Amino acid sequence: MEGQTVAEKHGVKYDEGRFKRGVVCRHHSGGVYTILHVANEAARHPDKNPPCVVYMGTNGCIWTQPLSEFRRENRPLYTANQFAPDVIEYR
Repeated sequence: MEGQTVAEKHGVKYDEGRFKRGVVCRHHSGGVYTILHVANEAARHPDKNPPCVVYMGTNGCIWTQPLSEFRRENRPLYTANQFAPDVIEYR
């Protein structure tokens, strides 16, 4: 299929280099989102607990979506690691 990465063509579910903490992505409709975390990537039963992306929009709202759907609908723009520390403090 056109537009697929090599990893996608070979059935790799998690492309660590593209979708990880701190990567800024653009949705096909134009929205921009920063990935905060990829959850369940080490789940023992990925069919029951699929990897999910926790991400934040430019308006500050936090969302979650299965990684497979997120990868289909978004394209990485750049990495913004300076904005994604290892520990996020909530007050």
